[in-house]
Amino acid sequence: MDNALTTIGVKISFATEATAGERPKTGYKHIKGFTSTPNFNVAPDQLESTTMDNLEYKTYKPGLKDVGGALEFGARLSPEFYDAYMKVYETAKTAREASPSKATWVCVDIPGWKKSHYIPVELDTIGLPAMDLNSIVDVTVYLTPVGEPVVDDDPTYALE
Repeated sequence: MDNALTTIGVKISFATEATAGERPKTGYKHIKGFTSTPNFNVAPDQLESTTMDNLEYKTYKPGLKDVGGALEFGARLSPEFYDAYMKVYETAKTAREASPSKATWVCVDIPGWKKSHYIPVELDTIGLPAMDLNSIVDVTVYLTPVGEPVVDDDPTYALE
């Protein structure tokens, strides 16, 4: 497949709502250093719909999807990554203090695809990760979903 997408150049970015409940379309802050994203391609719960009319097999209807609570994004820990993430965290915290219903949206932008995945989240701080001798220090960033994912056009990024 010549047009297969790759993870090369994937951008993870954040923007906080100016108006509660309205996903920002512009001003996303790209943070460099992420190494992995969670799986958003989750199967829906299966709701059994079998009746006495079924003679051999159970039947099902699709239910809600569950991303499993806090989303885990992997990153390489560096002073630059920490400072950039914590700046977004503080912006989100200040917005929530002013209006508790304001969310921050995380965007996953895959090069070569004119759509991006967005999810409203509440950010957590970065703690000290487990470490092994003679290795790169990686960290898990936890983002708690506070609404449903959206697939839409690529964002406009804030100037760096």
